[in-house]
Amino acid sequence: MPITDLRSLLSFLAILCGSPSFGTAEVEMHSTEAVARSLRGEWIGTFGPDQTLLLTFGPDNKVTLRVDKDVDVGTYSVNWSRQPAHLDLDWRPGRAGGKMLTIVEFLDASHIRIEDNFGKPRPTRFSDVSLLFKKK
Repeated sequence: MPITDLRSLLSFLAILCGSPSFGTAEVEMHSTEAVARSLRGEWIGTFGPDQTLLLTFGPDNKVTLRVDKDVDVGTYSVNWSRQPAHLDLDWRPGRAGGKMLTIVEFLDASHIRIEDNFGKPRPTRFSDVSLLFKKK
């Protein structure tokens, strides 16, 4: 096969298959989707010496927080491209005053850590008072 035909074939394959960077972006997108799916479900944690927290990430970006008999329902969004990932919780969707700008990370497949902002700007790193949750 002449070199010009080989170059044409390689050019055609590059167009057909896409560039290597496209393949990498596609893998990252699938990884992000897998991480997002891993977050869905019920997570159990504690706050203080004896308060149990049940945090449920559901479909359609719905989130539920149960603390003892109190229940809050809101929405959430996560930007997994940030390090650490940005988790926004909105306990008053469509109304002022309910947003929590936090960070989140998976410690392993069944444990996450969330750093609350306690009404301050979004934290940039985790501290020794991060909330730890285990997947139910």
